[in-house]
Amino acid sequence: MQRTLKNRLSQWLPGTKKKGGASLGAPFLVYNMSKVGSSTIYKTLAEEHGQDQVFHFHYLTNNFLDLRNTRHPMIELSLRMVQPYLDFQEKWPSLKPFIVTAVRDPMAHFLSGIFQNAAVYGQRIPELHELTEKLKVWQADYGAIWLDYELKESFGLDFLGQPFDKDKGYTILENEKARGLCLRLENMNEVFSEAYAQLINGPSLNLKEAENLASEKKSGDLYRQYKKQLKFPEQFLREYYRQQFPRHFYSCSEIESFINRWKA
Repeated sequence: MQRTLKNRLSQWLPGTKKKGGASLGAPFLVYNMSKVGSSTIYKTLAEEHGQDQVFHFHYLTNNFLDLRNTRHPMIELSLRMVQPYLDFQEKWPSLKPFIVTAVRDPMAHFLSGIFQNAAVYGQRIPELHELTEKLKVWQADYGAIWLDYELKESFGLDFLGQPFDKDKGYTILENEKARGLCLRLENMNEVFSEAYAQLINGPSLNLKEAENLASEKKSGDLYRQYKKQLKFPEQFLREYYRQQFPRHFYSCSEIESFINRWKA
């Protein structure tokens, strides 16, 4: 019995494996959609645990990895992001990871991505009527699709299939493959320290200063200007926020605040 308990604990305790003579514990995966504060989370965890134990990427499933030969800068960047973890996993397949993922107001998520892509890849910023048409395609449930096709498929963590604690602002799930934390960008600063402690069953950790915000990049001034001008019909917004993803992660009052933020 003692041997069984020791074997189970060895998945989590530091020093379970050796890498170049140094102790190696469970890896931390910052595995989520882009534009949800993941760079800030990665910076915080990497400074605490070391870059050789913390990995940051957006896609992992075979559906994405099969696009290796696609010549597109966004695909190539995502492949470069995930490759260090693939190499780590090949060497240490038995180490059970901690996963941190995050969600965000889907409208803010969409608009933030538009402006970062304009800055990084030189894409034209759409006119207001074009953004409305794009939003009809880029549904508020994109986050639900990502959670199903990536996190659930890769590690069996079903944050959509289990209740999300809207009062706390985060939820932790665990199975035989991984232990995962899902939190919301909107209250990440307030809850990260507590959520991290619950995730590792250990001491808390303060979140580092935010970085990689679209408003701080090349298109920052234009992004801030656009945010003030962007207003959408209320009926359109109510249908947009009626979808599964926002209703699962946000309360009715929080959704109302999003609608009031973006409505004409």
